[in-house]
Amino acid sequence: MREFSSDKKAYDESLKNAILLTEDEIKGKESHDIWKGFQPKFNLVNDLGKYYKFFKILLKSNLEECIKQNVFIVELRHISGMLFDDDRNSIPFPGELEIIEEVVEEVKKASPHPFEFILVITGLKIVGVSHVNKMLDHIRQGKEKFPHLIAGFDLVNEEEFTEPISAFMPEILGAIEDKRAESKTEGMQCFFHAGETHNRNIFNLHDSVLLNTRRIGHGFQLALFPNLIEEVKKRDICVEVCPLSNMVLGYTLDLRTHPVRYLLNYGV
Repeated sequence: MREFSSDKKAYDESLKNAILLTEDEIKGKESHDIWKGFQPKFNLVNDLGKYYKFFKILLKSNLEECIKQNVFIVELRHISGMLFDDDRNSIPFPGELEIIEEVVEEVKKASPHPFEFILVITGLKIVGVSHVNKMLDHIRQGKEKFPHLIAGFDLVNEEEFTEPISAFMPEILGAIEDKRAESKTEGMQCFFHAGETHNRNIFNLHDSVLLNTRRIGHGFQLALFPNLIEEVKKRDICVEVCPLSNMVLGYTLDLRTHPVRYLLNYGV
């Protein structure tokens, strides 16, 4: 495409701006309006990133970059079942883990220090219950063949305009409490994205705690619930805060007033 372009530099810039959030797409907008431009960008890179040969290159590059920055324990959130081969056929899920294992082993051999890698299989709330069931089934299959590669489960997407975690509670609890020997998901760990909102009428944080989440992604809404703060501290739940993401998506306009300061002061 670059070769057919009259201005190669302008083409590169337009490609970059199609993939990244630009200042014009963010400035002066409410979070939901920013999300409208943000969500479709994932679709633009899916076909590139999920073709299995490119996926291997990208994963290896990612892990090597971590090692350069002295990060030797890496955990990636991963939406499974999307890799495809040269004929555009989907690669069966256990085969997907074989590809990942191959890359990780290459990186381990070249690493100057012991290197650890694990996945959190991640469901998309916007796709619905059937998709979440598929992700949970992949955890079952993965834990049977590659138990060392899977840490647990997460759910993502814009919190204020997608189904709450409670909508998927029967499926998640079903996996956690499945005592069948062949299931492999009994006691499954959860690491939920929750509390990425200032709306006190959304209760994903509460449901995450009820599901014994070990960590909470974003979680700045926690500042609105003093009793829940105490529960999070009591259960030793880690809150993974990403202030720059919150600023880019319009949840905070000034990092000096980000709720994480309040949470840190209260011992979270």
